[in-house]
Amino acid sequence: MTRTNKTPRSPSEVNVQGSVSPAVDVVEVTPEEQTSASMECQETFYPIKELGFEVSASKLQEALMVARELHTYTKDRNNVHAPIKKMSVSILSALSCIERELLTMKLRAERAEKALRE
Repeated sequence: MTRTNKTPRSPSEVNVQGSVSPAVDVVEVTPEEQTSASMECQETFYPIKELGFEVSASKLQEALMVARELHTYTKDRNNVHAPIKKMSVSILSALSCIERELLTMKLRAERAEKALRE
């Protein structure tokens, strides 16, 4: 069995940008670009009523959305390493558990407020 030139296992030369693969390029980001890029995407999913809870809930929703996207990307692929699949499943389950705990805590607080009013 001989190797073909179509799929080399290790690259023979280094790119101009310093990347070892011809399909991957290294992109350098200056600190100014990094802060401006991070400031652009500061949307929240909920209006900020109770500052601490609402902000954490929106960030949790963002993390949960990204974890679900990673999980759907890796779950049916055969060429993804098993530890990455396992990690995506554990991240998704941990975030789902946190989401349920936050909802339970919020409902418990609402029930306590309702009981105090009566």
